Amino acid sequence: MKSEDQAALEAVLKDEIIRMYEEVAEHPEGEFHFFHGRDAAERFGYASEWLDDAPAGAVASFAGVGNPHQRSNLKPGETVLDLGSGAGLDAIVASRFVGPTGRVIGVDLNPSMCIKAQAHAAATGTTMECHEGRMEEIPLPDATADVVISNGVINLSFRKRKVVEEMFRVLKPGGRISITDIVSAKQLSQSIVNDPKLWAACIGGALLEGEMFGLLEDAGFKRVKSAVVPGFRFRQQSTQNSAEAYGVKAVMMTAEKPAEA
Repeated sequence: MKSEDQAALEAVLKDEIIRMYEEVAEHPEGEFHFFHGRDAAERFGYASEWLDDAPAGAVASFAGVGNPHQRSNLKPGETVLDLGSGAGLDAIVASRFVGPTGRVIGVDLNPSMCIKAQAHAAATGTTMECHEGRMEEIPLPDATADVVISNGVINLSFRKRKVVEEMFRVLKPGGRISITDIVSAKQLSQSIVNDPKLWAACIGGALLEGEMFGLLEDAGFKRVKSAVVPGFRFRQQSTQNSAEAYGVKAVMMTAEKPAEA
């Protein structure tokens, strides 16, 4: 794809991503390509007490593809960066683990979602920083975070290598990532790749699983591990049919930044 064509498609994609996830947040009773809300969170193993203690709006707006907390091993006092923090549910869950001596930072493309996430966090008695920004250019200094989490957002980027490099940059030496995202077993057709709605629904931007491993290792990450997210599927049958045809699945991935980096 020519650079000017990619730039044009990326602009359309950004608008569609903002539109779709604002719609999930504002109209959680609606139906989308993907499962969302408490139904999705419970499907991915979020504990009942996490969801009961979080504001209803944060739970209803949840649109992740797995549970990054299952392997994040968060500890009191750690600094956590949540990429694509949305309405704030994952940041709120992270704050339970890092406690009052820890720090939770969100980054989201949409400033209105940052405001919503901070309000949801405040309602639980916790503090969350949130910065408007792109994950390809994380608005934080080097070596800020002990842990980076994300939930179904890296596939939304045209520049995944840059996203991975940025995660590595903002991690402290010895830091780690715990992410859930969408990958495929086969190369997606151009018609799927060029469909902004399927990008926003977390299928159009799926990388081959081996390519995602390669990006992490190229950036300098070690001990890269991956496991399939059990129970993941798309809500709309037409989207699920496309996913099955190309071996699209959700995975949990962990990796570490070397202590000497």
